[in-house]
Amino acid sequence: MGFMDLSLHGSDMASDASSFATGAMVAVLRKELSNKANEYNTPGPVNVALYFSERLIPGGFHQDFHPGLTKLAEDTLHDLELHYIACEKAEWDDAESKAEHMSVYGRLVNELKKFIADSEFN
Repeated sequence: MGFMDLSLHGSDMASDASSFATGAMVAVLRKELSNKANEYNTPGPVNVALYFSERLIPGGFHQDFHPGLTKLAEDTLHDLELHYIACEKAEWDDAESKAEHMSVYGRLVNELKKFIADSEFN
């Protein structure tokens, strides 16, 4: 038999499939990162950060097996921090909505920082 154990990374072919799938996901999310959106939709950095927050981080996704995912997280963090600063300076019609958005953006920034710090590709 050509595997160490019956786990995703215990088998060469399962590991390769995982790497290819992660690479495809990174490509889709990287494309989304450049989405500028408009005042009615969330911009790409927020969309990608939400994906990390709601899908990758809670599932204990192993970024250690794909360096492109860590780089995506770093780029998302950079763009999200710029978005945070712009939103912080902007005039909002609703102070409560601004406070809610800023709170979520701050949480997303912290989650991405931890995800990056935990990566072996850091």
